[in-house]
Amino acid sequence: MTPDPAPLLRSQLLQALAGQAEPLELAILGGLLRRLSPDDPLLAQLTDLGPGRALREALRAHLSQALQALEEIDEQDDPALSWDALSALDELCAAAAFLGQAAVVAEVVQDAAATVRAFPEAWAPHADVAGAWLEQSPAGDPARPLWAAVEAAAHGLDADGEGQAPADLRLLADLDVVVPLFGRPAPERRAAAAGSLAEDSPWTRLAHGEGWELALTTDPQDQPILLLAGEAPPAPLAFAHEGRAVALLPGLEGPWCPAAPGAWQVTLGERRLAFRVEG
Repeated sequence: MTPDPAPLLRSQLLQALAGQAEPLELAILGGLLRRLSPDDPLLAQLTDLGPGRALREALRAHLSQALQALEEIDEQDDPALSWDALSALDELCAAAAFLGQAAVVAEVVQDAAATVRAFPEAWAPHADVAGAWLEQSPAGDPARPLWAAVEAAAHGLDADGEGQAPADLRLLADLDVVVPLFGRPAPERRAAAAGSLAEDSPWTRLAHGEGWELALTTDPQDQPILLLAGEAPPAPLAFAHEGRAVALLPGLEGPWCPAAPGAWQVTLGERRLAFRVEG
């Protein structure tokens, strides 16, 4: 039988209160304890924490560090490292929920879940634990998208459990599902681009901003490409495939490069995408 973690969390919280721990540490312990025991009387001692500006800034700083650590996990790493990365982000989600700041972690959780879906091999060892967590966690917990992606990692499924649609080429990115490139009409029409591509070219938007969008599409020879369409591309701009930098080629609609199967990392200004093209 798995021991109840609530008594240990309660003990840690008592020690933290006695030792005048940092507010964020108290919020983490309070959030983790509230998940297991929402009516625990010890939680009443944390009512003065509040979502003050300094605490929100500390939360955001730790979120950035946790996301970077998670994105640096490699499938060859010890599972203990990937577990630590998941746990660190999960603890911050618990703190955010406790402080009423779930929205602060939402985008980071989406980015982390995208990384998990893009590189499932690194996270598959934790799928069973993730499934158990999902069965017991509150419906509105901000960490649920992360653990749903981890649970799916062992089964080749998307985060909603629907499975990957068969296609000649599939894309796994910061989206909720696996989107097939071929075999059906494009789910979105291009907004920033127009010109040389055929009107029936598949078009899957990966990211967009003011005056630009990144899409997975095909060239006139029906070869898959990554296209940065529009007149105002973000900066800095960097594309890497399997860890190697990829030079973009000039095109009528914007710079592009072949969408070779494998792992991709794309930097678009302050945004970083991690996804896998499978063919």
